[in-house]
Amino acid sequence: MACDISKLTNFSTEQKQLIATCVDAYTEDLSNFVSSNVDVSEKSIEQTIRDRFEKEILQGEKWSYRTFRKYKNDLYAILEVILDQVLPEGWSENEFFNRFVEVIRVDLGDQNEFYAEENGYLTVSKFSGNHWDTIRERMDLGTPITIPTSWWEVHFYNEFERFMKGIDSFAKMLDKVRKSFINNFQNATYTAFAGLASYVPAAFAGSGALSTPANMTALLTVAEKVSAANGGANVTFVGTRAALRNLMTNLDTNWVAESAKEDRKRVGIVSDWEGFSVLPIPQVFQAGTFNFALNDNQILMVANNRDEKPIKFVYEGESRIKDVNDYRENVDMTLEEQVHVKAGLGVIAGSTIGVWNLA
Repeated sequence: MACDISKLTNFSTEQKQLIATCVDAYTEDLSNFVSSNVDVSEKSIEQTIRDRFEKEILQGEKWSYRTFRKYKNDLYAILEVILDQVLPEGWSENEFFNRFVEVIRVDLGDQNEFYAEENGYLTVSKFSGNHWDTIRERMDLGTPITIPTSWWEVHFYNEFERFMKGIDSFAKMLDKVRKSFINNFQNATYTAFAGLASYVPAAFAGSGALSTPANMTALLTVAEKVSAANGGANVTFVGTRAALRNLMTNLDTNWVAESAKEDRKRVGIVSDWEGFSVLPIPQVFQAGTFNFALNDNQILMVANNRDEKPIKFVYEGESRIKDVNDYRENVDMTLEEQVHVKAGLGVIAGSTIGVWNLA
């Protein structure tokens, strides 16, 4: 998505063009480029960004230690605004996040509020019709829920001369920071989604290998229960690729479409199984280890209620960047930076889901 220039009210026209160039380059939507003759190749965009920084932020001065020291606060203000716009766009091409994650941005201190709808039905009873003395039940339309937020940070350094020689750039630095945050948030989101299995009612859970007709029938029964509990909605099987491959161990390829056979040959799974959609989620590591965080023997069954996204992600306030130059000022002339982002993650499952644990 292109830069939202309407949010850049405190910058000059030239600075807005610089910010738009950076954001559009990251999101690969070049609609805000103001020059009809601009070369949109990666190297040229990088040079365009560098030239614009010199012109708009350094007031035409060349990169040097003195100019960096003189204009660094203006430089950081530009980088912070760019980061604010490119962080939410990191998931736009991810099918899982488009399907299951709702992302909002609020100002610092504002209350973020999501509404968890109650998807159950009221009890309809048959009675004589000659009185009002019937049993009543509360009409529960849902509950407002607030997602707590916390500060997340990256802390790094680099040699200043690399910036001066054009080996590195603030644009490259910012892109690596963005990707680092996105990777961390993605891993946390996948883990939170898998955690939905802990809240599944016993009637919507099952386990066992699918090598027997009885277990296969039991699995499909759970899926039908999920569909029935959600107004007849279609159901999607969600799990790691390893889990979905285990699900399809006994797939009879004699009757499936040629396109499905090609899918299985290419990626190991098919996109539809026994009339249900299939969606893989990437396996991730537990923080600080090489141990997998997600269960490779677990399948979640989720109703295709497209308007409901159970994972809620909140960006709060503005990103902030600070160079470290206090008592720890570096004698080796490295640039040391901290980037802070405030965000929160929560799960609100209004729909009933199912789970199957493969033996």
